[in-house]
Amino acid sequence: MGIWTILKQNLGLGSRTRKPEETVPYPPAYRGILEHDLKKCTACETCAYVCSPGAITFDKSSKEAVRWQYFAEQCTYCGRCIAFCPTDALQFEHSSAPASRTLDAYRVVHSIEYVPCSRCGKPIIPLPASLLVKLYGDPIPADISAERSLCENCRNYTATQNMKNATSGRMARRASDLIDRSGSKISGD
Repeated sequence: MGIWTILKQNLGLGSRTRKPEETVPYPPAYRGILEHDLKKCTACETCAYVCSPGAITFDKSSKEAVRWQYFAEQCTYCGRCIAFCPTDALQFEHSSAPASRTLDAYRVVHSIEYVPCSRCGKPIIPLPASLLVKLYGDPIPADISAERSLCENCRNYTATQNMKNATSGRMARRASDLIDRSGSKISGD
């Protein structure tokens, strides 16, 4: 078979290039641009910590919100941020990044708004309800749901008070076991 025969056959087949609207479907495990769910993010910065190329950063300079920034041009699509995210706020999209000549098309910035602590008013980012359901089941226990809107200091204070109440109640019961109804001390040991 000569070169002229091969060329004639190839040219006779027509175009094999796909049109833009005839895209090939992406495989199920395709690692496209990173998708960030604001409702699940607590700005814990775990994703930024495990991101070797520094594609994810946080800006906490504002008093109203934390800025989550993703730079797709730096991302290696390794998936470590997704694997280590404690609230499942990150996933890969099943599509490729947009083709663009400007770097702004590859940058994603989200603002995670602070809410005031229900006890002291300190700005916090509460744990997402989906995480609490995952940890405690549905429905979320009332005491856990109430602590969701507390800052770390107020949660620690509440836990300390609960321990004191539990301990004082237990100690009171032990003392009542040693005293009979008439008020005289029962000789034990």
